[in-house]
Amino acid sequence: MKMTLRNTITNEILVDRDYITLLKPYHMKYENNISVSVSSILTNQIQEYYYNDMVISIGKLHSKKEITVELITSKPYYEMHFCLDGYSQFYSTKANKAPKFTFNKGEHNIYCHKNLYGIYSTNDRNINNQYLEIIVSKEFVDRIIINYREIGLLFKSENQDFTTKLFNDNMPITSEMYNTIFQMCNCNKFGELKRSFLEIKAYELILLQLEQYNTLNTKNYISNKKEKESLQFAKYLIEQNLQSPLTLSELSSQVGMNDFKLKKEFKEEFNLTVFGYLYKLRMARAKALLENTDQPIKEIAVLCGYQYVQHFTTAFKRSYGITPGKIRRK
Repeated sequence: MKMTLRNTITNEILVDRDYITLLKPYHMKYENNISVSVSSILTNQIQEYYYNDMVISIGKLHSKKEITVELITSKPYYEMHFCLDGYSQFYSTKANKAPKFTFNKGEHNIYCHKNLYGIYSTNDRNINNQYLEIIVSKEFVDRIIINYREIGLLFKSENQDFTTKLFNDNMPITSEMYNTIFQMCNCNKFGELKRSFLEIKAYELILLQLEQYNTLNTKNYISNKKEKESLQFAKYLIEQNLQSPLTLSELSSQVGMNDFKLKKEFKEEFNLTVFGYLYKLRMARAKALLENTDQPIKEIAVLCGYQYVQHFTTAFKRSYGITPGKIRRK
């Protein structure tokens, strides 16, 4: 994977890195400490730890101006990003290819990138964007998510040329994650022992992210299940009260949703508004009574919730293209 940072105005290359280790099949570990300060535009202090299929970066970066970012790789790679302090923003300059990424202090996410290109900026205050980043190969992630079917499907496309993210919105860094990150940033071990320790902690962080994803989706499933039950109950109440329908406020109160949410969720679930469904049921009931009984049209109108026959006739004709009297004479 190759990364190039440029000055957006002069196109001057500020940083040009090639993470060749991600593409190497053999085992390789080394540590790299970098301190970059370019033309008072970019200040970047990084500790990097390389493994055969992983790069761990602990850094403080501050950009006083916008810079372009090019990330080019022959196949998708994964980035686990933890924003520990400050603020950063990245947006793709290739429309419809990648979403806008914004990180505030205490947020994290997982991305799958390929050929990422766009603009990066930090805030205009003199605050470092402090971060921990874990970059891993696709093969590395595949070994971990083999038991996480939904996540595997989300990141399945190897031929993608844009970015996929695990969480639609960045998630808060949990206390467990902070504890692991603190141990990584303040590790007092040396040499091979330190690199092995960081590798284990990186695994731990990734698993904590996946665990948070599973917990969130379980909660969403339970919430969605309860909402569906409430919507079915609302549907039942409408069906049972055609002649004297409940008001939207009464219906909302009985199913435990506010008016706005009920209207929105009902339309999404049944592809009809609350009153659209009531109207459809009334017309279906009226048609059945007209075709199968001898009840007067005035009585049928009342049974279907219409006080005035002319209003009923207008509604029926709008629905079926024929008046109640004519359908009865067929």
